Amino acid sequence: MESNGDYTDFMGVVVYEGREPKDDFKGSSSLGIMMANAMGGMWIGHTIPGFPNLTLDAAAFPPEELKNGHMIMCFSLGIETLNSLAIAIKQTGPAVTKIVVPQLLKSHLPEWTNLMTTDYPLRRRSKTSVEKSLRGIIMARSPGDTRCVYQSFAKTKGIVVDVYGHKEHHGLEECDRKYSIRNINSISLKFREQVYYIPNSSDTVGFALSTGASWQRAGVSKNQYWMCTGNIENQPFGAKGGIIACVFHFQIWRSFDKLKIKEPECPKTIF
Repeated sequence: MESNGDYTDFMGVVVYEGREPKDDFKGSSSLGIMMANAMGGMWIGHTIPGFPNLTLDAAAFPPEELKNGHMIMCFSLGIETLNSLAIAIKQTGPAVTKIVVPQLLKSHLPEWTNLMTTDYPLRRRSKTSVEKSLRGIIMARSPGDTRCVYQSFAKTKGIVVDVYGHKEHHGLEECDRKYSIRNINSISLKFREQVYYIPNSSDTVGFALSTGASWQRAGVSKNQYWMCTGNIENQPFGAKGGIIACVFHFQIWRSFDKLKIKEPECPKTIF
């Protein structure tokens, strides 16, 4: 099969990573990769500092992170959603370590080029759902924003959200009929032969699940099958910008729901 050009003539790539706080900048925990051609592409979000290592002859996965728990999420997205995602990513203030937007794709991916400009967009949330695809929402938090993204999501949907792996939620739990936030303190991998309990001491994995508590109101959706994950991992409250992706799908929700060792409880009786 003949080719009239290198793949870099037809494939756009963005690699971005977190930034530590400095002066008035509160820092960013965003980590990820975007790749696309004229028909669509993918977003890989993760919690691995220094991944991928772009140095020649170096291991792509940082050896020093092997001892820690991590999560990698991969979404196949359309061009419109990939542009919306770039807006959300820019809002979180990451360091863009590599960006390639071929001339043939500049009209398709205008927001990717804007990742290198210094202005911050006002747009805060984008829906990723299209016909015959996963129903999803992307939510971003700017550096210095003290609002909890998971709390905002629970309030918007009117649901109970159980959150694992985020320090900012300790002491933030609240339960009422409109929406609730509860902490998942520990998780386990349940195999037929053995159950592996995972300590959270060095785990950077974070996710959140909706749950159908008997006392909650119906919310926007009749069935509460939302799962969210992202890279606002184990950060102190309001410390860094970050991004989460939430999808509405029973099988995905069920896979993460099985990780819970027991159902979280509200901090106190409210009725």
